[in-house]
Amino acid sequence: MIMFMRNFKFLIFLALIGIGCNEMLPPYINPPQPFGAIMYHYPPYKLIDTLLIFEDHYFEPPKISYIDSTILFRIGAVHQYEEVLQDEANISGYLEIYDISQPERVARVPIDNRNAQSQYISNGIITLAKGDTFWLSVSWNGKFPNKVYPVDGKRRSEIPGTGGGLADYEIINFRAKSYIQLFRKVGGVFTNETEFKVVFRAIMRWPP
Repeated sequence: MIMFMRNFKFLIFLALIGIGCNEMLPPYINPPQPFGAIMYHYPPYKLIDTLLIFEDHYFEPPKISYIDSTILFRIGAVHQYEEVLQDEANISGYLEIYDISQPERVARVPIDNRNAQSQYISNGIITLAKGDTFWLSVSWNGKFPNKVYPVDGKRRSEIPGTGGGLADYEIINFRAKSYIQLFRKVGGVFTNETEFKVVFRAIMRWPP
């Protein structure tokens, strides 16, 4: 009985300590995100992009190859803290693009220090005061991985007066979003989603 009472008192003591500790600890609040982020298709006044491709009908099925043309995006990390942030640039992230009508078709473009286009970086060091926007420029070449082409399964119309030499595929609607991180010790942030339209114009190569 004495041993039982001792154990019982000890358990009550531990319970009281636990209650006291729980009362002393304030609820955890996530720290505010130091950055906001914005992204837009560039230039913003361009309603539809045109990307040129070769469509070689010497092969069956026709072989598609790309001309060196790209779609550009501007991505900005907006500093929201009162304090100045200064550290070595360690930019990472990605731009992700998918076909709205076939969202399983996804392209991902990596982002790193080479994408920086900002006055706030010098000799590899980024310095940002409150309200500064650190801009990056990212381009997409119109390709999906694993030899999936955006025009696969899309309708094509010959451009009149070209003798079958040029054809436009139907307009494709895409969505893009990105994730960026500027510093190793500061978390990254997602941008808004933006929509854009692309026409793939095929230069046709026919056998004689």
